Amino acid sequence: MQNQTLRLDQNDFFYQETAVPVIDDIMELLLALKKPGRKSLQYIWDYPINPDVWFDLWEDIGYALYDVNIVVRLTDYDPEHPGWNIDGEAGFTESAGAQIDIDIQLSSENFGNPEVLAKLETELYNVVPHEMHHLTQNDQPFQRVSCPITASSKNPGSGYFTSSCEVPAFVIGFRGEAHKSGRPIEELMDTYLGNQVRARKINAQDAEKIKRTWLAHASWRRDSMSESIIREYVREILTESRLSGHTIRGILNLLNSHQNQTRAMLNI
Repeated sequence: MQNQTLRLDQNDFFYQETAVPVIDDIMELLLALKKPGRKSLQYIWDYPINPDVWFDLWEDIGYALYDVNIVVRLTDYDPEHPGWNIDGEAGFTESAGAQIDIDIQLSSENFGNPEVLAKLETELYNVVPHEMHHLTQNDQPFQRVSCPITASSKNPGSGYFTSSCEVPAFVIGFRGEAHKSGRPIEELMDTYLGNQVRARKINAQDAEKIKRTWLAHASWRRDSMSESIIREYVREILTESRLSGHTIRGILNLLNSHQNQTRAMLNI
């Protein structure tokens, strides 16, 4: 059923065939709202999915569906804050479906402000592709073919931004934002990380390390699975209080992926 191709090695790819219609629908909602609200939209995923995942989750209905849940709410900000923010999250629904949650927060004076809405649209070109990529990662509802093991992003501070789960998603997101804004990816990274430094979530040295990590991944080189990713994944397992079904599947995937494949080439 999938007709689109995953062109992760192309610097202009950000799931645009699917992301742009979703963003357009979110913007239509924002322009129509007269007060805070929420809406759920549903779409068909049109990119290739790992055959085993397809058989387990989507074969019976013949196509892969995902929900986009949008919440628009008012928030009080400090005077120095720009007065708006977007948070995103992606993964399984409680019924083993797929979903992306988009949480848009606005100050009362910025609600419906055309200038702010334009900034929100540019930011959505980062957030939506970022979350779409998470849906294609290991043990996710749209896991792609030859997808490598990635560790979760539970690490605080700079560890979150350099985790094997988050790095490729950030790269995809900045591609989308660069497409919309016309600004270079490096400049967008500097702006984003500068905001994180000012918010005291990371320091200046962290920002430089994170940017180097993102840019090193931006080439999307076909390479063997990094030993550091394996160590990161195993640390996650060892620090868990108990082995969940997710963890057990992860261990099995890790063992299967390395059995007689130590020189395998994977496209993260």
